[in-house]
Amino acid sequence: MSAKKRRPAHRKAAIRKHERTVERLGRLVSLWMDRLWLGQWQIDVTWEWNGIRNETGQPNFIVHANCVTSWAYLHAHIRFDVPECSVLSAYRLEAVVVHELMHVHVAQMCGEGVDPNHEERVVTQLTNVLMHAYRARVS
Repeated sequence: MSAKKRRPAHRKAAIRKHERTVERLGRLVSLWMDRLWLGQWQIDVTWEWNGIRNETGQPNFIVHANCVTSWAYLHAHIRFDVPECSVLSAYRLEAVVVHELMHVHVAQMCGEGVDPNHEERVVTQLTNVLMHAYRARVS
């Protein structure tokens, strides 16, 4: 008998699903960084496995990702919650990526004294417009 412990099949399947999600996210970030002309930015991407803290003030709000920018230095850091992202449809996963990258574009207009919900609303609407326009262009 092997000294190695065997992982249950459902655990292995979840790990494979998360690995595929990381690969998909990586491809989407590269694709949309190009589409959104963000090549001059240094954008670090990390994968979170234990959740991202909900700072929205809405108790049942699931945080799939977040973006922190230092716009003066053209630097951003995006974190993706892999388990939460792994249950999203392909379209919704792409929208999450676009949404977080749009934070990079609007970061300079936001800051102290600006309601963060305003930024979220602007970024959400820009994401919706971009996703719709791109889908219309390719179909």
